[in-house]
Amino acid sequence: MKVSEFFSQKISPFLLGAFFGRYELTCDNKYIYTYSTYHNGSIYPNKALCEQSKIDYVKQLNAICKDTPYWTLNKTAPYKIPKTDIYFKLENDLNLTGSEFFNKLYSAILNSPLIYEQELSSNKKMFLRAVFELRGSIDRRLGFLANDYKNYSKFELKRANILPDLFDVPIEMLNYNFRELQEEYLQGKHRETQLRPKLMWYAKNIGFINHFKTEVFAHCFPQYKKIIEDGITYFDCPVPLCNENTMLLDRIKYHYAYIFNKKLKQNEVSELRQKLSFMSETNNSEPLRNQTLVNIIREETEDKCASCCDIYDIKDRSYINKKTGRYYFEIHHVISLGKNKTLDDIDNLVKLCPTCHKTLKRGSADKNTQITTIKNILQHSPN
Repeated sequence: MKVSEFFSQKISPFLLGAFFGRYELTCDNKYIYTYSTYHNGSIYPNKALCEQSKIDYVKQLNAICKDTPYWTLNKTAPYKIPKTDIYFKLENDLNLTGSEFFNKLYSAILNSPLIYEQELSSNKKMFLRAVFELRGSIDRRLGFLANDYKNYSKFELKRANILPDLFDVPIEMLNYNFRELQEEYLQGKHRETQLRPKLMWYAKNIGFINHFKTEVFAHCFPQYKKIIEDGITYFDCPVPLCNENTMLLDRIKYHYAYIFNKKLKQNEVSELRQKLSFMSETNNSEPLRNQTLVNIIREETEDKCASCCDIYDIKDRSYINKKTGRYYFEIHHVISLGKNKTLDDIDNLVKLCPTCHKTLKRGSADKNTQITTIKNILQHSPN
């Protein structure tokens, strides 16, 4: 398909989202393409299912884009594109640069009737699945659908703004993770910025079309029931509370002003890290708790004590937090964190009422009471 043909027709919401989420130009500038890629990982090792899913996924994508069924499995394609599993390729007959292509794409999105549809319509959801799921990976530990966010220009850097503005994505459900200030980046391991929706919100409200990713989520969170509607798999899981947090916009603006396309020196990076409250680089004697994990447990799990939920009514063990409107709980490491950072994991954290949490503090209760409390936790939180 030629670029000129692509922009002269009504473009499906999925294809708009696919190219909006990621597009690349071949080295000779002859083609512009979007793609999907994913692999068999350690979280859910099932190589056979992963490879079969790619064959099925091509068929599914072509069924979704029925008027333009040109998604191609890279293994069987005559024109191979590196680092892709599946791609949709446009012949660049207009000889557009990346910025020129994006400007035309952005205009097509703004002129598309789908942005005038009410709330999270089926077309908007399909657009968002293309943006996030084609390349997104499930980050079980931090609770995100992690997705690289390619930026060719400062204009494109801020393209995420249209998701809350025009596609009804709650701004609190998006996370902007720039990596130029991370230690790995300074050591030469350059990775791209990420735009990450909260995983539980995505699973409940947007749903998965990729069968392998559906199974990865089900493996990581077996407690949540699958709900299949029109070939889309949703999960009945708790969604984080919404608030008036505008961190997404703040981080994009900060990245735009201080970091994007700048060659920062070590001392400049250290100064920026301190301003943004990164983990201290000078005091590594004690690991700091990952506050993101604490917030995930606090906001996205059911309001019940992992120890005494079968014995007491929570209203008799806690109180309503005026800021959140929910009962107050404390977040507890089942296996003590100590100096082992690997234990700061979402599967090692539970919600406890203040009474049960106090029971587990050293010297606060007798040994048998503490053992009973721990047994109850393991029973209610087998993960």
